[in-house]
Amino acid sequence: MKYLFFSLLLIVILIGCTNKKSEFLELRGYTQGTTYQVVYKDTVDYQSEVKGILDQIDREFNLWDSTSVISKLNSHDRTDTVFAFRDSLLNFTIMMEVSQDIYRKTEGAFDPSLLPLLELWKFGKDETVLPTQEEIDSVKQFTGFTEFDFSLIDNPYEESYEQNVQIRKSKAQRKLDFNGIVQGYTVDLLYELLESKGVSDFMINVGGEIKVRGFNPEEKNWSIGIQNPSVNDEEAQSIVQLTDCAIATSGSYRNFKEIDGVKYSHMIDGRTGYPVHHSLLSCTVIASSAYEADAYATAFMVMGTEEVDQFLRDNSYLELQVYLIEDIAGEYHVTYTEGFPLLTEE
Repeated sequence: MKYLFFSLLLIVILIGCTNKKSEFLELRGYTQGTTYQVVYKDTVDYQSEVKGILDQIDREFNLWDSTSVISKLNSHDRTDTVFAFRDSLLNFTIMMEVSQDIYRKTEGAFDPSLLPLLELWKFGKDETVLPTQEEIDSVKQFTGFTEFDFSLIDNPYEESYEQNVQIRKSKAQRKLDFNGIVQGYTVDLLYELLESKGVSDFMINVGGEIKVRGFNPEEKNWSIGIQNPSVNDEEAQSIVQLTDCAIATSGSYRNFKEIDGVKYSHMIDGRTGYPVHHSLLSCTVIASSAYEADAYATAFMVMGTEEVDQFLRDNSYLELQVYLIEDIAGEYHVTYTEGFPLLTEE
């Protein structure tokens, strides 16, 4: 990989850790089907502002809410008319644009249009099905992120509050699902909120997508634990120390279905229509933004180690730091990019 080093370790997923002192406040709660945690150095309680952002994201991107923007778009079954909505905060516009960019860069490994395939495979439900190749091919015609015609007004960053955004479906069965990026994007919005308030030291965690700034209560870089892939192991066995960046992990080892004795990952490769089937168990990505860390971690889990290696070589300008865990013949193998900020024992 882009200067990847090899070692034998037990590795992991992300959990935030901090020892709270009196000058730091902590906000906790539930959002997007998961938990959030905001730890920051200030005397002001920003719970209402934080909740306002979280509620807004739910109103736009919650697939389980039939009144959300994305649910209404997905249920829009006309190809001769556009789906129009007011995007006054530009969240949907930005989500579409950055997702299209990462979709192109990863050549379809990151693809928010795979909901029809996820529904075919019954992921998220207790049912167990093994679709036929004919069924997969039939549904694949409704996926592919570039097939959405997304029209923006000429100058959306100045005038979107006055005009509707319009999306035209080329096929009525097309649907969107931003779960592979929206938590990271939410973290970025909360980061911008605290930054605008003049807060210089904080950590934001939404469902394991994390972004930090400044220093922790011990006046050191923030320590983030990477969890062991073992289903029964909740302890962090590796630590990274970060400041002024984001980190996210995607993994397949806890979310799968077993069909006829074969384990199928919940992650679908839209290029094939099948769940990914390779040795990669989890991928941790460090990036400047949380949405990038989130989306690329998702894409890299689809790619697998060799394809990630080539991607990093071809796209070094992205300056991504990557940490991969593979299961090779029953043993955990770890690879990571040069400079990945692992905490070493003194």
